[in-house]
Amino acid sequence: MNSFGARANPKLVNEPLNSWQTPSRPTHKHTEALFKYWTSKRGDTAIPLRSAIDPIEVPRLLPMISLLEVEGGQPTRFKVRLFGTFVTDFVGENRTGRYLDDFGKDLGTNVRTEIIDRWQQACQAVYDGESPLFICAQRTTPQKEHQTLHATALPLTKASGSVDYILGLITTDSGVPSQYL
Repeated sequence: MNSFGARANPKLVNEPLNSWQTPSRPTHKHTEALFKYWTSKRGDTAIPLRSAIDPIEVPRLLPMISLLEVEGGQPTRFKVRLFGTFVTDFVGENRTGRYLDDFGKDLGTNVRTEIIDRWQQACQAVYDGESPLFICAQRTTPQKEHQTLHATALPLTKASGSVDYILGLITTDSGVPSQYL
């Protein structure tokens, strides 16, 4: 068990995307706010019920939120059920209704493979570890602007205690433009 009262995540491989780190706690006020909300819904359990989570209860975070449904099997697949407007603009495509392994059809093969592998690995770590994951990474935009990305992925369950959904949030140090809030 980690300091959050959930099982510790398996160690993730840090591959170059400028840098990709998995700190032990939130690294931004928005990831911290979603984590606190998630924690408040946990009660005495390690993983809160999906039915206890209502993104409308955190309206200022809604543009940055995503919700993925877990489809067990080999391999485990993750289907996007909700993809906030800021996240859509940030990644350049609306991923609602799509599987994680179907992201980035317009990207070059190497970049697409790296993105899919990285997010598949992160979601799999949350699924396997049944605990939160926090991410801090450096990103260079097509306009050559450097950004620090902050993300969190939080497990949710239908009732069984196993991970059935992942609640996520992505933001940057430069903040979320007011048009999204």
